[in-house]
Amino acid sequence: MAEKLEQKVRITGGSNIKMNSTGMKIFFTLAGIKEEFLVSQEQVAKQLNLAKTTVNYHIKKLQKDGLINPQLKITERGKKAIQFFKSWDKTFSKKLRAHNLLLTLFIPISSEDITHTFTSYQPFTNKRYKGLKFHLKGSTLLHYSDGKLLVRTPDIFGNNLEEILAGVEEYLVHLIEGLTQEIPKLKNQNLDYKLHRYETMHVAILNSVIAESHLIKKGTLYHSKNGLRIDNSHGNPELELEIPPGNKNKIKEDIETLVSYEDLARENKRLKETLKKEGIPI
Repeated sequence: MAEKLEQKVRITGGSNIKMNSTGMKIFFTLAGIKEEFLVSQEQVAKQLNLAKTTVNYHIKKLQKDGLINPQLKITERGKKAIQFFKSWDKTFSKKLRAHNLLLTLFIPISSEDITHTFTSYQPFTNKRYKGLKFHLKGSTLLHYSDGKLLVRTPDIFGNNLEEILAGVEEYLVHLIEGLTQEIPKLKNQNLDYKLHRYETMHVAILNSVIAESHLIKKGTLYHSKNGLRIDNSHGNPELELEIPPGNKNKIKEDIETLVSYEDLARENKRLKETLKKEGIPI
């Protein structure tokens, strides 16, 4: 089903550029990757939980509009477009990225509903379950029991845990609307769903000074036993916390502690840069 949400801008000296939310997401993802990093369409698709064909379509459109080059780097025209689009995109200035979000959702859907509605569903099996896998609204959905779905959502952005959790709820409303439109028996129901629990969640600090410093000094990634990770899987250095199912207050405390350390590191970096500009030895 085509997305209705679309933004249009006109760049000086050029034609109108139209971009829907998926195109915007891909464009901003590429814009956030440092110049020295190479990225492939496959990596973008995996990161955003999108089909490769979807990414390929939008990449070709971005190239046709002159916003990215063949190496998927932002052009000068693309940099101008960012200034117009960033006020519309809600994720542009966010500090945190929640990803690898896996949720259990209670909703009255059967395997027959899926096989009769979605042509691209796939059977899946693992050590514990077997069922059907399908995609909708940027999510991968796993159905292994009537009335229950496992949902792996796209990335959710925010500046704190409250914003991320609110973003999840907002996205679920969007997803439920999509299911209601696609599955005939749900159209005439006052659909009631329940978010049972978060199975997994990774929360990363974007453009982390701590992560950047570690990667420069050590030249390696880092992964601790308590779930702390440093990598550049999003195209920029990230300080990341892997959060298992548990007490929300404890999760909030862990994230706030991580953010406070990052804020101190950024302030220290700003101070050093100021002293360097003034010629004061550090």
